[in-house]
Amino acid sequence: GFSAYILDRNKAARGVGISLPEAYGGHPLNLAPYARRRYEYIQEDILRYDLSTTGHCDEQTSDKHQLRPLPEKLKSRFPLVILDGYALLSYRRAASSSIPDELSPESFPPYRIYAGALLISQLIVALETVQPGGTLLVKLARLEAFPAAHILFLLDALSEELVVHKAGYMLAVRSTFYVIARGVCRAKGSEDQECVRFLGGLRALWEELWIKGPEGMGRHKRDGDLDFAITTDAILEEYIDRLVDFGREVWSTQARALRELLRRKRAERK
Repeated sequence: GFSAYILDRNKAARGVGISLPEAYGGHPLNLAPYARRRYEYIQEDILRYDLSTTGHCDEQTSDKHQLRPLPEKLKSRFPLVILDGYALLSYRRAASSSIPDELSPESFPPYRIYAGALLISQLIVALETVQPGGTLLVKLARLEAFPAAHILFLLDALSEELVVHKAGYMLAVRSTFYVIARGVCRAKGSEDQECVRFLGGLRALWEELWIKGPEGMGRHKRDGDLDFAITTDAILEEYIDRLVDFGREVWSTQARALRELLRRKRAERK
């Protein structure tokens, strides 16, 4: 949806999108034909990219998880990167359909492990592919809770301007919201120590969530995973006022939507 909007509004815009292949349970590409001429569509599961701390896992791990390097042509390339992927129940169900043997049910992790690793994978790919000083658009949920509160702090620390927005119509009753981070990693590289440090922390966490854990099958995300950015105690002591300021629009929009939903439900019962 975001890609279609941008390509329609800006006739000079070009884009690249990474999306889960339909064979893995992903959705088909719905861009209009005229927009596809300016759009490179990469059918790939981003969890198959090697996002480890070294950037190249050992051969046994890479083979087990079918990992491959993130394409060099994507790195530090884009002035705008959109993180709008979400965990699909169909990702696991695809293993039982008539698809290649290498996609056996055993190769598909429990949903909670997949969902946690997917979020961290998107953050790593975004920080790797955004131009220094570029913009990130990130979808999160439950602003006041882990991991959204910690990720907000991380993005706030890495950007020159941070805006939080929740649309008042689509999915308004849910806890999801969008974060726009502008001027991200402006001095990206060895000069931007915060960017390097946070990216390293995210890579180490990705390894824990996706390729380590019991029997190398990953684990669920848990409190403390983002302590390398900020601890929960530090949020409560040092960041809570800013977090509440970000949350006012999100919470008020959701409250209005829930109030309207309940009003309609009562009217339907009469």
